[in-house]
Amino acid sequence: MIAMIAGSALTLAFAAVSARLSRTGVGAVLLGAGAAAAVTAVFAHSPVVLFLAIGLAVFSPTSDNATQSMTAASAVPEGRRPTGIGVFLLAHLMGGALGPALATLLVLG
Repeated sequence: MIAMIAGSALTLAFAAVSARLSRTGVGAVLLGAGAAAAVTAVFAHSPVVLFLAIGLAVFSPTSDNATQSMTAASAVPEGRRPTGIGVFLLAHLMGGALGPALATLLVLG
């Protein structure tokens, strides 16, 4: 639980800083964090290293959601921002729900 809270706190800090970074820079940081989380989880031999992997695994997707929500909100007119954010979040969540099922169908089908 502490690792998840730490990853979420890191997301808050990164979301504040990400506005000053380029999209490529944000993507590189998030891709690197996600890859590091996966590799660290596979090769973790101690609880401390696994703690780090969990924190990175929480940080990467939540930061992606936060930074892309800001991009989606700025892409629509002021009066339509709540709807734009809602549609973005719906698509984001549906991708997380349907993506693994579609990947399974492609691999096994």
